[in-house]
Amino acid sequence: MTRTTVEFGQLRERVALDPQELPAAMYRQNRYRYTTRQEEEDAKNFRCFSCSFGCSSFMAIVGVYLLTASNYHNTKSEELVTYNHGVEEWTSDYGPQFNATSWSLTVDGFPITLVPLSKEDPLPKDGAEDDTLSYTPLKFTLPSVVPVPPNSQKDSSASEEPKAPLNTTGATVSNVTDLMRPREALLTVYDGVETHQIALPSTPLLRKVVKRTAGWKMCRYQEAGYYSGRSHTCTTYGVLESMCVKVSKSVASGAWELNTTYGGSGCNPRSSWRMFAWRRARAPTNGGLPKLPAVETDRIFANTVVKSAYDPRILALNITNGKLVFAQGQAEELATGLVLIIIGAVCMVPACFLAVPTFQAWRARRKRMQYYQSGGDSGDDDIGDEWYG
Repeated sequence: MTRTTVEFGQLRERVALDPQELPAAMYRQNRYRYTTRQEEEDAKNFRCFSCSFGCSSFMAIVGVYLLTASNYHNTKSEELVTYNHGVEEWTSDYGPQFNATSWSLTVDGFPITLVPLSKEDPLPKDGAEDDTLSYTPLKFTLPSVVPVPPNSQKDSSASEEPKAPLNTTGATVSNVTDLMRPREALLTVYDGVETHQIALPSTPLLRKVVKRTAGWKMCRYQEAGYYSGRSHTCTTYGVLESMCVKVSKSVASGAWELNTTYGGSGCNPRSSWRMFAWRRARAPTNGGLPKLPAVETDRIFANTVVKSAYDPRILALNITNGKLVFAQGQAEELATGLVLIIIGAVCMVPACFLAVPTFQAWRARRKRMQYYQSGGDSGDDDIGDEWYG
């Protein structure tokens, strides 16, 4: 119970004993109401001040911590040094070695020659392009490995990139079942001295995956599959769209082989270094196999690439985890820290405005406490209003 409440109770007893105390009691009552409202307002200001000051201080502290802990510049410098060292090795050793080779891909007995391509694959402009060394890239590529009729081939004379000739033996894909048959693939390389062959994993051009699912909507609209209500399974189809493999020459045997550095023979960490990439083909609503137009056979193996394991772009993909932005994690921490500091500064503005009335209310409460502790008479009418706002 507050001192003001006790004081008002005593005044009520005085009025009951002596009616002449009524004016003083009314004055005390009005002052009590005013003091109560003022204390409520002061408490509200104090809560707002505390919340604003606490949030702004917390965000500023976290922001400063992220700025100091990000270590952005050192991390970026280390990654650039590693990348530039790889570019130097590529330019002096691995690039000329890979350039002296010729490659072909054989699928089901049909050989197709891969075409060398030196199109530049620049890094994103993240502020590091001026610090990276330039190099001449090299990869071997072809547009497709699925045999198609000669009259279905498109004119590639206007293309910016050289195109490997399609198989023109007259063989065609006549049904979807043939696409689901596992295909044997073989890479053949000639390095100017001898010929090496690299067996690739056999894989179908169209694969069928059956798995359990939570419901038909997820199966139908998110995975383009066929939902079986009896078994609660979703049947999806994937078309082999592209293949990218990285190869290297063995130091011990001198033979070319698939390179499994970084965890796989593929070219990108964002696909877990898998060499095959698949796209979805919508499953028919009757549960049957997709039709050939839905499979789009002209897009099967539409992008097939053979790269050296020492290609600087593969090194950059590994360093940046597929994002091709050096020290991106540290840059995000740095940006987050700056944003938190700015938000903290903005939140500090209302705290500054509320600091003055909060301090005045604290000083008024302190004066009242000093008055009561000094033995002031609560019945005195000349206490003054300075202690009550």
